[in-house]
Amino acid sequence: SRWWAQAENPYQCLATCFEIEAALQHESGNPALYASSIPIHQDGSCNGLQHYAALSRDEEGARSVNLLPCDEPYDVYSRVAALVAEAVEEHAANPASPWHSECRNLQGEVDRKLVKQSVMTSVYGVTFVGARQQIASRLKERGWTDRDKIYKT
Repeated sequence: SRWWAQAENPYQCLATCFEIEAALQHESGNPALYASSIPIHQDGSCNGLQHYAALSRDEEGARSVNLLPCDEPYDVYSRVAALVAEAVEEHAANPASPWHSECRNLQGEVDRKLVKQSVMTSVYGVTFVGARQQIASRLKERGWTDRDKIYKT
């Protein structure tokens, strides 16, 4: 049977099955003693910011990208989204703000997904124009088509 072929990553699934079989047949009889060679993917928390925080020994930065122990994992992208959403609300509520109309359009749109790419690439030198294009791409994915709503002209 080729049930493993239906897995999301079929050959990874098959390789893992072989590895489990080898562990179960370990010479000691104890699968826990088997030294697996299956690579384990571990994602970081905004790796670029992790490097900056570590190199600069910035405790607050390190905490925000989960380099220091804490009770719950910190999500820097959600934190940035919350700060941006707060600023959007302030500008949207203030008719005298130069960003009033743009922020009114963005109300309810600012979330983790909208800001993640720009936050992630900021440490790698994304320009203002590049970050704006990244955000515009996320808005277009949500169905935004009106250029005037995306870019201030």
